[in-house]
Amino acid sequence: IVFPSILCDIILSQHPNIRQEGEIAKKRESALNLHYKLFSEQHVSDIAEPSTKATSAPMTRNEIIAALEAHCKELDEKKLQFEKMIEALKHEDVAEETDPIVGNVDAGNDVAGNNVDDDAEDEEEDSGTSGSASV
Repeated sequence: IVFPSILCDIILSQHPNIRQEGEIAKKRESALNLHYKLFSEQHVSDIAEPSTKATSAPMTRNEIIAALEAHCKELDEKKLQFEKMIEALKHEDVAEETDPIVGNVDAGNDVAGNNVDDDAEDEEEDSGTSGSASV
């Protein structure tokens, strides 16, 4: 809200003939309202964490190398964790493809083109009709 007001004030002060006849600038109560938390340092933790290291002296070449090696080691550990998660997910996918869900036997049979329930019902009907015909 403040930026457009400032921008309009600058433009109107540099080019006063932009206004049409009868137009007047609206006066605002205060030019800029600032929240007290901006000055109380309570919002800083949301934006950035305070540094615990003193950065008065620059790091030596050996310190930089040691820090980079430690960082690489951490990244390697994270990479291994991700690779393990990927492998576990792949194994789950393979297990699901080879072993259909136990509670969903009909779905597995329908995919294969075999409907066990329909075949069993057809056999019962055939045996029922053939049994009555033979009697």
